[in-house]
Amino acid sequence: KKGNPDAAIEDFTAALRLSPDNLECLMARAKAHRKKAEFTQAVEDLSRIIHLSTGNVDAWSIRGVSRKDQGDFDGAMKDLTEAIRRSPDDRLARTLRGFLHYRKESWKEAIEDYRRSCKDAPAGLVDYPLLMLYPCGR
Repeated sequence: KKGNPDAAIEDFTAALRLSPDNLECLMARAKAHRKKAEFTQAVEDLSRIIHLSTGNVDAWSIRGVSRKDQGDFDGAMKDLTEAIRRSPDDRLARTLRGFLHYRKESWKEAIEDYRRSCKDAPAGLVDYPLLMLYPCGR
């Protein structure tokens, strides 16, 4: 339910009782948990999606973001790397992995991820982490 993550979580939980492997319900519930900053629950739902559908790049990326938000930077790095392996032009995964490289002072890797995330960006678009290190200016 848009704007009401508590009600959405309840509804998706009820739906998942009837269809526990429903990827759309799991993803929607994970996003509702993220809105409430319930990152552990989001990671659980996203892990279930990955278990059921290893090729789901969005699940890898969003789980990476959720792990970053939990403070699990190593787990986030692994998930974002897997998302990039599966979809090399995933801008979200590249930008966030670049941010994690930046935090680790791995400058070369950070710049490469930021550069690649800018590659197909609309002219003038600058993502938040890029402001710190590598703007996408044309």
